[in-house]
Amino acid sequence: MLMLLVVLEWKEAGRGIRKFLSRFGVAGLTVYLAEASMNSIVIVVVKKLIPGFYFTLYTSLIYGIITAVAYGFLLMWWERHNYKYGIEYLYIHLFKKIKSAKESKMGLDR
Repeated sequence: MLMLLVVLEWKEAGRGIRKFLSRFGVAGLTVYLAEASMNSIVIVVVKKLIPGFYFTLYTSLIYGIITAVAYGFLLMWWERHNYKYGIEYLYIHLFKKIKSAKESKMGLDR
């Protein structure tokens, strides 16, 4: 991603490209944590469909680009639903409850 940003010169990149890449910053932890299991499932399925398949340098690069674009489109769809039920969403709600419990315990909720 960083190489892509350098090539596109972040400041001069179109609004759409910046928006597309900035979604990874909003829900990046959820994508990062889900990526390993999703990729493992995809690899198992591909190896069942194509026995003897292995990743070369080129197939790995192509697979990585396809995966990043697919996650980007998933994040576009997820943005319409306010990134509900991701890791970040759950953290925010958990910390809000902890904060409000501390505030009421200290008498700061008035």
